[in-house]
Amino acid sequence: MAEPAGFSHITVNADDDDDVVIQAGIVEDGAEVADEPDGEPGPRPEPAAEPAIEPGPDLEPVDEPEPQAAPAAPEPARPAADDGYRATTLADVEGSSMSRTQKAVIVVAVLAIVAFVLWYNFAR
Repeated sequence: MAEPAGFSHITVNADDDDDVVIQAGIVEDGAEVADEPDGEPGPRPEPAAEPAIEPGPDLEPVDEPEPQAAPAAPEPARPAADDGYRATTLADVEGSSMSRTQKAVIVVAVLAIVAFVLWYNFAR
């Protein structure tokens, strides 16, 4: 017996495309990582060891320059003093009073809650 066709959140699509995996990161020595069918990376070639150069009679040691400190990062741009913006502080909130509209909304909300509680308990 077939169920009536109604609204369903489940959709089924034929998926003929293969899933693509994107790997982010640095690939060493410019070699690309081959896609392996079992998901495990294959063996990577070992980087060639550089031969050690020993100073001999014809080679003199070279004094390498000392590394310099990196330049300081630029400071983030600060808003101009005359743009009218000032962050709200606790002193600002404590020093101000609520407007009549805010007070009226709070009173109406409290009265609505009290009326609902009374109606729910006694008028049902």
